[in-house]
Amino acid sequence: MKGIVCKVCGYVALDGKAPEKCPACGAPKKSFEEKEDALKTSSDEKELGEKHVPVIKVIKTCGLIPDGCTDVQVKIGSTIHPMKQE
Repeated sequence: MKGIVCKVCGYVALDGKAPEKCPACGAPKKSFEEKEDALKTSSDEKELGEKHVPVIKVIKTCGLIPDGCTDVQVKIGSTIHPMKQE
């Protein structure tokens, strides 16, 4: 999938336009380039739901400060797996 990629940090802009400043690292617009293979799709669409859909878990008690905060855990996918280079 095509995308505009920051050459400094790898941030991918999906709307087809490079931002004035990279929202991830602050690099200027000239640091972006269009890449045809910016995003890759999985060959096994069945596993996408388990491995790549964000999972958000809100815990009402805080692990660090009792009665002072709420823990929020966010991870990509409910199945832990190694990332493989193609």
